[in-house]
Amino acid sequence: MRLGVQGLPKTYHTLKHYHYDVFAWACDHDDETRMAMYPNWAPGYHNVSFGSDDQGVIARLKWGYDKAVPAGEVFYKQLNTAMTPNKI
Repeated sequence: MRLGVQGLPKTYHTLKHYHYDVFAWACDHDDETRMAMYPNWAPGYHNVSFGSDDQGVIARLKWGYDKAVPAGEVFYKQLNTAMTPNKI
């Protein structure tokens, strides 16, 4: 599984299962530099946790990418309208 960054096809993290609903990626300074990413050493930066809705479908993820928000920030899944055919 990959976590895409800024919508760039070659800029991503390869996620590995850590525990329960938490996935993490290895911190490799050279790889992050090669992908033009700024290495970040905030606690929790290198893992994300997934949350599901009442039907058990993944609906959000929590990522602690900002040192100023130690509890992390929650991102919610949106439908990809770009893949929906246009109606005439």
